[in-house]
Amino acid sequence: RLRFTVQDSGIGLDPAIQIDVFEGFERADSEQAQRLGGMGLGLTLCKRLARLMGGDVGVESMPEQGASFWFTVRLQVGTHDIHPGAGLTSSGVSDEVLAGRRILVVDDNGSIRDIVRQLLQMGHVQVDTAENGLIALEMLQKASYDLVLMDLQMPVMGGLEATRRIRQIPALHKLPVVALTAGGFASDLDTWKALGLTDYLSKPFDYKKLLAVLNRHLSASSASLQEDA
Repeated sequence: RLRFTVQDSGIGLDPAIQIDVFEGFERADSEQAQRLGGMGLGLTLCKRLARLMGGDVGVESMPEQGASFWFTVRLQVGTHDIHPGAGLTSSGVSDEVLAGRRILVVDDNGSIRDIVRQLLQMGHVQVDTAENGLIALEMLQKASYDLVLMDLQMPVMGGLEATRRIRQIPALHKLPVVALTAGGFASDLDTWKALGLTDYLSKPFDYKKLLAVLNRHLSASSASLQEDA
């Protein structure tokens, strides 16, 4: 039985409506609920989902002192030991391909940057992030990277323009640049390669697809370095 708690430092909830907030629009008729524009159905759905999983949901709060929403679920106990990086190495990617590599993640969405960084760090990869192509260009000229994961749609400078400028820098001509795109298809790859991109990942993606791309291009870059040596 696991219990999760989410705390905030907002306006808090009056004790009189702490039970009602899980009933959706049906009971959101208090002065505070009206002031906030209603409670919505999100908490009602959370309550139903938690109970379907053998748990419950609740809240602890005082006005002007924030709130602590909690939920519980019942889950089976796992039978296999989990070690750091186990999810990565079990997908056919050797530690040598990932460990110690340095990757730049470029995306204007902070949540995506955090998710990708956590996935890569499981494989002992050094990760830096940038929120747009212009910042990425500056970072690439100050540090050495093994691969870039580049979002295509970003403010200030998008991924295609950033990649075009990357290819104008001789030292970065062979740097793998993988597009992160929510609307790309395999049929677009030839067009993107002509613009300087090496490969692409469609969002949302799972870690197995991410690892397949890393294995393909980081292994190739290792072979290239050995040949140059």
